Amino acid sequence: MATGTARSAARFDAAADAWTPLTAAPVDLWDADAVRLADGRWLALDASVAVVYDPSADVWLDVPALAGTHREQATLGLLPDGDVLIVGGLQSPKTSLRFDPGTGTLADARPLGQARNSPTATALADGRVLAAGGWRWGYLVAWDSEIQEPLASAERYDPATDTWTAAAAMATPRERHAATLLASGEVLVSGGHSIDVALEQDPFLVTASAERYDPVSDSWAPAAALHEARFDHTATRLPSGKVLVAGGRGAGGVLGSVEVYDPTSDTWTLLPPMSTPRWLHTATFVPGYGVVIAGGTSGSITSPLASVELYPLGQAEAGAACSIDDECVSDACVAGACGSDDSGGDGGPFDCAADRANTWPDGIGTLGLVGLGLCGIRRGRRITASRR
Repeated sequence: MATGTARSAARFDAAADAWTPLTAAPVDLWDADAVRLADGRWLALDASVAVVYDPSADVWLDVPALAGTHREQATLGLLPDGDVLIVGGLQSPKTSLRFDPGTGTLADARPLGQARNSPTATALADGRVLAAGGWRWGYLVAWDSEIQEPLASAERYDPATDTWTAAAAMATPRERHAATLLASGEVLVSGGHSIDVALEQDPFLVTASAERYDPVSDSWAPAAALHEARFDHTATRLPSGKVLVAGGRGAGGVLGSVEVYDPTSDTWTLLPPMSTPRWLHTATFVPGYGVVIAGGTSGSITSPLASVELYPLGQAEAGAACSIDDECVSDACVAGACGSDDSGGDGGPFDCAADRANTWPDGIGTLGLVGLGLCGIRRGRRITASRR
């Protein structure tokens, strides 16, 4: 977690509710993206530098192959074979890179169908990757000016053939949105910064819309809208299959609101807000505890927050007030109160030992810096950068 500089990092112990300082990164990392590698190390990449962090030795290593790739506003993700896919970015928005961390080699760039900055890139169940949205440089006639134009287009990467092919487009152009792989294999995209060219004088807007992508039929379907329009929020899948969305920015400023999506009923439920509104934060499910929301900022990106909040899940006893089943030890919220626990709580969806089979995230990255050490095995990172 960031503690005032762009190099500092720390490890969070949820059981002790304590942070332990780690070795500082050898270079400043600003607005970096990070992904956990198959061997447990972390790769972080910002606009100009790339480094690998080894948590077992608490050391940082340079990555010569990625030096000077200039991939600001790119998206990182882990492929099934352990390679890292780097999608888009300001300096080379119409290409992707594939990096092999085992050999330290970088394959030749592959062309995207559409130039895109800050897309989401989500690993699908079949090993392919869905890149959706982002923005490109466009031209707005009403302003007679170049603009950052949000995109509705999407495309899929096949690691077996190392090629991109066009996918169905979203109904709503969006960038700085969130994309989450659902248990069904569908992808939920939520919120984002959008554009409506019919609104000539002020076409940019924050959207509350959400959509679901079916990779089998290559089609998008509308999902229920968020209660509050937002971008640069987090969207964390819970063991129950629900998706918890927190913070971000809205038309009126930084948000503290939290809501959860139930893909079975296609509904959003508002939860109690965070104590500190924030964006550019992280939200990580920690088995046995809940969702840890760390860092970010309530204002400028040069003024990061050090505060951390926990939204407890699987903790509320019978009779306690609740909004969703996930809050209760019994996994049953009935008429606003937790039901009785007949299972004793062992092996439930929020039990740390039970979760190891389900592979949930175990890392926290805040404002480009990486914290490690939570219970569980991190799944191949959406390859979505949900912090964007």
